[in-house]
Amino acid sequence: MLPAFSENPFKQFPIEKLKDVAAEDRQAIFSLEQEKAFFAACSPWQEAMFRVLASFGLRLGELTHLLVEDIDLANNFFSIRSKPELFWSVKTGRERKLPLTPVTRAIFAQAIGNRKAGFVFLHADHVNGRVKPAMTPASPAAFRSHCQKVVSDLLAKQPDADERAQRREVVAYCRSVGQVPEKRVRDEFLKLRARK
Repeated sequence: MLPAFSENPFKQFPIEKLKDVAAEDRQAIFSLEQEKAFFAACSPWQEAMFRVLASFGLRLGELTHLLVEDIDLANNFFSIRSKPELFWSVKTGRERKLPLTPVTRAIFAQAIGNRKAGFVFLHADHVNGRVKPAMTPASPAAFRSHCQKVVSDLLAKQPDADERAQRREVVAYCRSVGQVPEKRVRDEFLKLRARK
């Protein structure tokens, strides 16, 4: 694509300054024994989330923003997609569909139960019954509609509320219906790792 008289642009790239990361600097991956010990130390609530994360290499936000409507048990796949109504988007910006394995299918089926909408994985306090969700959406449309209502209620009170303020209101609503914060999943992982 370059003219014949152009200099090779890669000659200007400082390749000699690049170094291979030494083996001791690389992040350690669980050995088979460590993986077994890790999952053995998990509560059922922790295990469900960490098995899905490990099986598909999901980002935390992708896991914590999974909605019941994203799971298609009948066709054995689930979708990772942006959710503008939640002010959240997939890092790559692209929707992708992932196949369910028998293990992850069972995890999703148990996590969802007979719910029709809302988040797939609920906060441990909601699962244990220590905290009642503010509401249980009857359908995906009802869930989206309530997210929009949260924003419109805020704008009725504060017409100049910026996107950050709107997002904060939606996040507060999501937490009230059981969404697990990403930080909580990280903290649970660190607690389990510290036990070894």
